Amino acid sequence: MAQENQTNFSQDILRRYFLGRLDAFATENRSEGGWTAVRKEIPDYLLENHLSGKTTVATYPVSSAGNTLWLCFDVDEKSDRAKGLLLWLHNWFSEKRILFLIEDTGGRGYHGWALFLCWVPAAKAVALANRSLSDYTTKEGSLPCSVEVFPKQTKPSDLGSAVRLPWGRHRSGKRGHFLSLNFEADDESAVELIQSSKKTTEFDLEAILPQFTRRAERQSLVAPAERCSEVIPEGRRHNTLLSLAGEFKAKGFLAQRILTELKLHNAQRCLPPLPDKEVEEIAKAVALKESERQTTSTKKRLTAKLPNLIDIVDNDGEVKYLILNEDGKTHVITEISREETFFIPPSREHLPFSLPRAGEVIRYLSSDDEHKLFTDLTAYFEKAAQLPSETHYKMISWWVLHTYLYEKFTYSPMLALVGIPERGKTRLGRAIISVAYRGLETETLREANLFRWSQDLGATIFLDVKDIWRKAEKEKSEDVLLKRYEKGGKVGRVLYPERGPFRDTVYFDIYGPTIIATNEPIHHILDTRCLPIIMPDAGQKVWPELNFGESLALKERLVAFRARHMITNLPDYPKPPLGRLGDIMQPLGMMMRLVSPVSPEEEKTFQELVRLFWLERLEEKAQSREARLIMAIEQCSDEGEIAVSEIAKVYNEGLEPRYQLSPDSIGRRLRSLGFKGERIGKSRTRMVTVDPQLLASLKLRWGLEFPEDITEPREKSVLSGHVPAQSCPQIQKMADTSGAEVSAKVVNPNQIQADTSDTLLQGDRIEIRRKLEVTSVVQKSVLSRQVSAELPQQPEAWVDYFLPDGTPVSCQELVRRWRKLGYPQVSIGSGKGTTNLEAWLENDVDLEDLSIVVEFLNEKERAQSEDLSQKLGMSIKQALDIWKREGKPVIHLGPGENCFDLERLLSQVDINPRHLLVVKEWLTKYSPNLEKIQG
Repeated sequence: MAQENQTNFSQDILRRYFLGRLDAFATENRSEGGWTAVRKEIPDYLLENHLSGKTTVATYPVSSAGNTLWLCFDVDEKSDRAKGLLLWLHNWFSEKRILFLIEDTGGRGYHGWALFLCWVPAAKAVALANRSLSDYTTKEGSLPCSVEVFPKQTKPSDLGSAVRLPWGRHRSGKRGHFLSLNFEADDESAVELIQSSKKTTEFDLEAILPQFTRRAERQSLVAPAERCSEVIPEGRRHNTLLSLAGEFKAKGFLAQRILTELKLHNAQRCLPPLPDKEVEEIAKAVALKESERQTTSTKKRLTAKLPNLIDIVDNDGEVKYLILNEDGKTHVITEISREETFFIPPSREHLPFSLPRAGEVIRYLSSDDEHKLFTDLTAYFEKAAQLPSETHYKMISWWVLHTYLYEKFTYSPMLALVGIPERGKTRLGRAIISVAYRGLETETLREANLFRWSQDLGATIFLDVKDIWRKAEKEKSEDVLLKRYEKGGKVGRVLYPERGPFRDTVYFDIYGPTIIATNEPIHHILDTRCLPIIMPDAGQKVWPELNFGESLALKERLVAFRARHMITNLPDYPKPPLGRLGDIMQPLGMMMRLVSPVSPEEEKTFQELVRLFWLERLEEKAQSREARLIMAIEQCSDEGEIAVSEIAKVYNEGLEPRYQLSPDSIGRRLRSLGFKGERIGKSRTRMVTVDPQLLASLKLRWGLEFPEDITEPREKSVLSGHVPAQSCPQIQKMADTSGAEVSAKVVNPNQIQADTSDTLLQGDRIEIRRKLEVTSVVQKSVLSRQVSAELPQQPEAWVDYFLPDGTPVSCQELVRRWRKLGYPQVSIGSGKGTTNLEAWLENDVDLEDLSIVVEFLNEKERAQSEDLSQKLGMSIKQALDIWKREGKPVIHLGPGENCFDLERLLSQVDINPRHLLVVKEWLTKYSPNLEKIQG
């Protein structure tokens, strides 16, 4: 502002007509950015500094009584369309005899001030603002630019959002000033208008807004106004506007009024706004009379999943359904009518996979053969990438076949392609999804995408990422990913809180086939749901380009395969007694018998494949201290009484001192494993009684022995006479305490074994090695060398304990969690405790005490999370969702203090209370209605 005009300004103008809340104000922090709230009356010298440009002051528009002096329309651009909107608002308010001034803020936009020149209820003022914008959208269409209306809040419960006072200095260095209608600086005329204009009272507002004479109408306007600042993100716009339209209709709004309100919310809140046509359709559908609504309830709906639907097909260029009737006949149809609703297939651009041709599928129904299809599939994959063995190509073919009938199975095994870059993971994954049932490739693990691809498409999903588990943790979708392998797994999300209990929640079905390609080793929990394939080096071999014409033909044959077996019973393959591995291998066994019904060779190949995966899973468990202890007991004696000191001697033989256990520790571990002991003789020697049945059970549980029928069907098969009952040398897998490699060598049966299979015969093992070319030890050691040249040294790579329920425990991980919690005193039970968990874990510990420590840390972490959530007024996930939604901005915490990473700040133990208060205020500002935040 020019120096000669400064004398026309006074503190009196600001105090009388612009200062809102008198017991609070905000000042700009020019060096650090942001604003600092001050809860006291603004002193005169600060207003003088504001007018002189030394500092910049902002005011909170709503007083402690819930009143305001003005409305401010904040337009963040200086375009012609912005000027046009402000001039339209000037004319609209002038017609109502309300003073409207336009201010150049000195920055990139304008402020439009509607001055009442006296106090009026903030709720009525905001309703007036909504009315003005609603009239604009009704007459002129959608808003030409973004407009933010202040005040945002209508209740004095908190400070709300502040607005910079006129004539202040912008952080760009330019001063603000009022403008004429030609958008030229004219502060003198503005001051004269302020001093001479008539006040606009509450009664004047009620004359403009006659609906305030009825309480119901008053509530109908105030409520939307209070929500006007909420952003409706993409993916929720349609449903939210539909819900709002229902509220407006319930309050008696007519069709045109509903449309006007929806357009206002769409323009101001939807990011980006929906097309006007879609908003009009929402308003029209809600405003219909009940009789009309019943007539139109039979409208067409898009769906890709229906009972007896074979697949969506291409029929001479048109997308149609291929249906299997109860009589076993197929039909190509355009739509299906069920309960007054017509279902039609999505358009081609909404289907992220190739469509089989209807004519070809019908031709293959009677002309194809299951075994030939399996053979051609295997040959197709052999041209895609190098795999560890020929059996792995067959396994992938069985897996692809199971995707076309996955609804029939309780479990769907995940395929995990693991290895360093340039091993063909992506190429093989694309080859698989090109023929799998509704295969699609993605790099995202966002919940919303996984929900829709699973529930709406029933797709086979190929997740091609660098580190699958880290990305899942980043997207907070680990549990969704883990549930995907099991039928019946559902995930609930609260999407419509305004509908009340039960109707507010939607449950998504996330079951379906999954392929994973990752460079990093898979998390051990996810690994139990996977069939991992360690991608080997293909050398200099040149692979041909994938022939998608060939893949389409295979896909059409596979759809015909689905049609032939949709309503028929599949051949039985008894589940191998291997826990979760047996669960996920059973579907492949059923596919093996379906395509090779009488093939002893394929039966044996499949059994060897199951053995290989079982050996891999047992490797880690069989290297634990408990497994070594069990084998030490067996070496001493497989029945009768044994001195604990003798077991300790055998156990500690060959171990470094730091890994050795004392006899007392051995005794406690034996008790936790279920062995009974007593002290005998004058020397009170501690003895343990070896129960042969218990010992055999523990050997099976800890991976030291196979059950006799580990991979064979329970019924007698043609292979039942192949296995002679005789002993053989075993393979010993010993843990290299340097963490470099795991070695395998043949030793005598009476030696201590950390991983073995007493029922695997020498001839069988040689046959497995010959056919599969690798064992679990070789695969895992190769992978560890591929993935990282800097393997963690022991004991970091060592699973120190297995709890009685089988849960693996790493001492290093426990210490990390303990430190993160702020080094609390740890309760161990029975009045015991320790102030130094790290030192306590250096000694040998009892498994029951260790279980108490693990539960103590879990409870501490839960309590810390709940305490922080209570202080924030929302869950940590909700807070992070708001921060991410706003683009992960820097949060100003105070002079010289900024938060660049909110997730990291909230993970700290001792958060500065002042910082926490600032973060809470920031979150409240960007989410005034927490009920709308989805968990």
